[in-house]
Amino acid sequence: MCGQACAGHACDLFGYSELGAGRARRLFLRVRRELQACPLSRGAIPWRAAILTYYAIDEADPVLSTPPRRFAEQMRILAESGIRVVDLTELPRVISAKSAGAPVVALTFDDGLLSVYEHAFPVLVRYGFPAPVFIVSDYCGRTNA
Repeated sequence: MCGQACAGHACDLFGYSELGAGRARRLFLRVRRELQACPLSRGAIPWRAAILTYYAIDEADPVLSTPPRRFAEQMRILAESGIRVVDLTELPRVISAKSAGAPVVALTFDDGLLSVYEHAFPVLVRYGFPAPVFIVSDYCGRTNA
């Protein structure tokens, strides 16, 4: 079931908030198994790290936004999965380590939107997940409409 780029499975996972907690967890575990079994992940390119990038945590845009409930559910599933969430600055060390070790995930947020502070920050604190927010400094104090 491996797709050509393998990352497509992970992208598909986070589009299913209506599955319910049990089915979403089973889907997450299946995706993780498929990623680990993918031929592109074996040997020369082991799957040790991934970066999940978010933009807005709201319901404003179905393409760029992640609804707050979906985000909270994704973080809960990630916390229960056994995959360690690390700071983005740790990824180079993890990737260059001689031993494969367990996979890790880093979280990032683009543009520093208020919705990240309002909805994502409390969830990240609850699970102890680090996540940098990349700010567009020209827009600080302004709207981006």
